[in-house]
Amino acid sequence: MSPRSTTLATFVFLTLAGALPAEGNTLFLTAHHSDLAQGYGYAVYALDTQTGQFTNWWLMGGDHALSLPIAVDTTIRTVCFRPASEWACTGGGQYTLEGSSTGTVYANALPPGTAVTDSTTDTRTNYLVDGVSGTVYQTNLDYTNPVALFTILGASDVWSGISYDPSNNSLWLSQAGGTGEIADFSLSGVLLSSFSTGHTNSALAFDPQDSTLWLNDPTTAQFDLEHYSTEGTLLGTLGLPADVSTKFIDSVSGGEFAEVPEPLFISPLSSWFFVLLGFTLQRVRSKQHHGRA
Repeated sequence: MSPRSTTLATFVFLTLAGALPAEGNTLFLTAHHSDLAQGYGYAVYALDTQTGQFTNWWLMGGDHALSLPIAVDTTIRTVCFRPASEWACTGGGQYTLEGSSTGTVYANALPPGTAVTDSTTDTRTNYLVDGVSGTVYQTNLDYTNPVALFTILGASDVWSGISYDPSNNSLWLSQAGGTGEIADFSLSGVLLSSFSTGHTNSALAFDPQDSTLWLNDPTTAQFDLEHYSTEGTLLGTLGLPADVSTKFIDSVSGGEFAEVPEPLFISPLSSWFFVLLGFTLQRVRSKQHHGRA
């Protein structure tokens, strides 16, 4: 292979091998906070799960005030917890990962009578679970055109948390009552696995960096976050900081890590394929050249 071909092949390999951006350890939460100076409200918090400290937070005001469900990929999208047709909270907002509002507003288009406190995304669509009926809905990224995927059979307790698992294209859901069940469902509603935390849960989040689960235990004084393996092993707990610039959290609703869109090629094997393809084409061209000579 010529030096030029070698350089090109190396460039292709390094580009493709590094095409998948690394996810961070930032967990985004929607939470109700008490502002000692200004009163009460709902906000988005960015929590570093490695240090246990908030790195950012911002208040959701106006029509976004009761936007509890949150979905995160390259942006953050929140939406009102009740349908726009029957609640004063008519919209949710889009934010950058740094917390700046983009000005885009979303309306909850779910059927009347539903109530959702969390959402998730696979970067192509959003998913929400209705805490009233236990029905899981799929929507467009702007929360429009809801489609019912399945209903959790025998759901006698509220299911509030939901998070997408890209490793097997499934949805993790958490129970806000009963035994605190955490269950993994296929997109068609087949139960794949489950375990129990023994307490009520909220703000379920699947971390795509290490394929683990985080959730909030609202029964603890510091609204502890619990860290679980997908097999149900408790890996650790993290108490939320009690005070953020004279503001303290008194409930947590939604939680998500950023779900990074898949690049065109993510496998090192795919990268080697293109390197070998380039080498083969170079040899073919070389033989054709010598044949003509």
